[in-house]
Amino acid sequence: MKELFEEHWFTLLGEEGDVEKVEFLSIELDEDPYIIDVDEEGEKTATIAFNGIVSFLADVSYVDYSNAYYEKEER
Repeated sequence: MKELFEEHWFTLLGEEGDVEKVEFLSIELDEDPYIIDVDEEGEKTATIAFNGIVSFLADVSYVDYSNAYYEKEER
């Protein structure tokens, strides 16, 4: 789970900025996983689904226009 989480990219919604250095901390399952599909032939894999809480740290930088200095004529 950790490897898959860190492979994804993250973006800010409603802000102009960057998300960098995402570090997975933990996952807490709310309930037991649901088995959705079992491949007993071929690769012998199973597909599961679950609800959980993921904790992570990320370096986030963005432009805070509400507290930015501006010239009255420019706005």
